This record gives sequence, structure tokens and C-alpha cells, in this order.
Amino acid sequence: MEAERIFSEKHNVSLDKSLKARLRQTITIETVNLLNRLPTLLIEIALLGFAVWLVLKPGGNARPGDVVAVLLLAPMLMSPIQSLSGYLVMASSSWPNIEQVISILESRSKTEEQPGAKETQVATPTIEARNVAFSYEPDSPQIFNGLSFTVPPEKTTGLVAKMGQGKTTFFKLALRFYDPQQGQIMVGGRPTTDYTTDTLRQRIAMMSQFPAFFFDTVRENLRMAKPDTTDEELQAICERTGVWRILSQKLPPSETGSILDANLAAGKTLSGGERKLLALTRCLLRDPALLFLDEPTVGMDNEEKFEIRKMLREGTRGKTVMVVDHDVNWLLQFCDYFVVLDEGRVVEQGTAKELLSRDGLLYQLYMAAMGPKTKEIATYIARV
Repeated sequence: MEAERIFSEKHNVSLDKSLKARLRQTITIETVNLLNRLPTLLIEIALLGFAVWLVLKPGGNARPGDVVAVLLLAPMLMSPIQSLSGYLVMASSSWPNIEQVISILESRSKTEEQPGAKETQVATPTIEARNVAFSYEPDSPQIFNGLSFTVPPEKTTGLVAKMGQGKTTFFKLALRFYDPQQGQIMVGGRPTTDYTTDTLRQRIAMMSQFPAFFFDTVRENLRMAKPDTTDEELQAICERTGVWRILSQKLPPSETGSILDANLAAGKTLSGGERKLLALTRCLLRDPALLFLDEPTVGMDNEEKFEIRKMLREGTRGKTVMVVDHDVNWLLQFCDYFVVLDEGRVVEQGTAKELLSRDGLLYQLYMAAMGPKTKEIATYIARV
């Protein structure tokens, strides 16, 4: 009953806020309407008074018919004045929102182009952290403190840590949404600040947890990654990742008969795993030097995780890939190499066989996720 009372109070508070907001909205609308009509009413009263005065004043030439004519013509005269008044009222009431939009448009990035930054291509698909220290705010706890590691090229590396230890934050630093307060992140053997942000983000693709698609054709949804791509390239990359077959089965036929002309409908007909696979296809379309996968299995059941693991493996073959995922068991099956973080530093790194043979953090996270009966399985994996 205590829970019922608490939720009842929360509901009453929310309802009270909603009613007060609706009341404020109604008062505002009626005030705007009154202000919109007020100038017209005042001018009509003034014209009527002036016309009556002309009729009644001694020696006046105006006739009662003139008063009637003024009253009939007044609405035509007042219409543009009323419209102008309405626009002014709307502009004044909308100005706070306009100012907010302007402030967003004029806001500056937290990172700036460094002098000498060049639009140079990433020569080798390598990424390295050198003594990186970072916190989001000067007085907030440090996410990284002396972070250093090297990702092997053309391999899939899992970035493993407990929740809130900065796994996705590292991706943001590599893409220069933020810059570290200390140390450097090296891409292709050069600091990320040596590249322009456009060049860096063109050569590093990131598949987010919740990829966005639009109510448009498959072609237009994919071309966002590479606007000048051809239909042949689109079909080839879709067939490589296996998404061509999925789209052929899930989407209604287009008028032209081509899957590329079918309406994707924001991906609503696709499952979570299929949406991730389509997002991966879009990332691979521009042939990135590095690929970041942020929680690729979130929201999937075990069957979908198994299927997407095979397709991701095939689609990312020969690429340098970094993966963050909460499912340690899935990472052990998918990744070639692991970098394990704790308290902002690397505590261990190596292959699954190497790390599961010792009682380190990866082993502990795996045991916590899978249960105590999996100790024999971990021992077997370490021996294989």
C-alpha cells in the first residue's frame, strides 16, 4: 500500500503540473487574441466617433449615410492592420524560442582546429592512446588518468570495463567531440589534432547504439554516408553485409522493382539486429580506416546476437575495429584482442586465451555475467 500511496502522490503532482501548464497556455492564447483585436477595436471606435462628430458638429457637411459608409469600409481598412498586429504579437511571443535557436546555431564546438591541421588521409589503420587524461568538467572526476594502449591493426578489439568507466567516452575523444586535457590519441601514427575534424570523421566511422533512419528510400538512407555513390556500389556493400537479402524480404516492393527505391519507413519493419546491420552497411560504404561499434547487441535476444556476430565478422573483415558492448560473453566470441580498463587506466590487455587464463578483471566480469558454473568453460577456452 505504501507504493500505491507514493505513485498516487506522484500522479497528483504530475497532473497538477499539467493542469497549471494548460491554464498558462490558455491564458497566454487569450491574451494574444485580445492584444490582436485591441488595436482594431480602438481604431473602429475612433473612426465611428469622428464620423458622428462630423455629422453633429454645426455647419458640418457630413450626412448619416457617410457614417454608415465609414462603418462598412472600416473592416476592410482594419484587416491589414489586424494582420500586422497579429504578426507583431506572434513575433514577440516567439522571440525567446528564436533566441534559443540562434544561441544553438552560434554555439562553438568544444574542440577547435589546430594551426597546421591538414586534410590528410589516414595512412595506416592504427589507433593508440598515449598517457591520456580527461574529465568532462574541470571540477568533475577524471574519466581517464594516464590511459595508454595500442590497438592492433586489421583486428577487432574489445574495449572492456565496468559501467561508467569511459568506454564510449574514448570514442568521442578519438572523433574529437572533446579533446583530452593531457596526452594524445594517435590515429595512423599522428595526433588527431593534426587532422581537420572533417577528415578525421570521414575516415573513422562509428555505429551508435541507436542508429537513425528516415522515411525515405533505402538509397537515400545509405547515401548520407557517401552522396556520390552509385547503385552498383550500394548493392555490392549490401550483399557483402547480408542486408540485401533482409531488405528484399522485409520491405514492400517499389514501383521500379529495385530494393534501393523501396521506402525504408525509418526502419520500422526491421528488427533491432537488422537495423544495426543496415547501420554497419552505411558505415562501411565510405570505406573507413577505423570502425567503432558502440553497443552493437543492445536490445537483441540471443538468437539475434548470434546472427549479427557472423554478419559483423564478415562485414568488417580486414578492418581495424573497436567494440564496446555490455555482453562480455558476446565480446569473447567476436573480438580478437581486448583492452580492459579500470579507474581510468589499462589494467590488462591481450587475447581472450591470455586474459581468461589469469584471474584478472575480464575474467571476473565474465564470471559475474555468466555465473559460477562457467569456470570450467573459461578454463577450457583458455586452453584451446
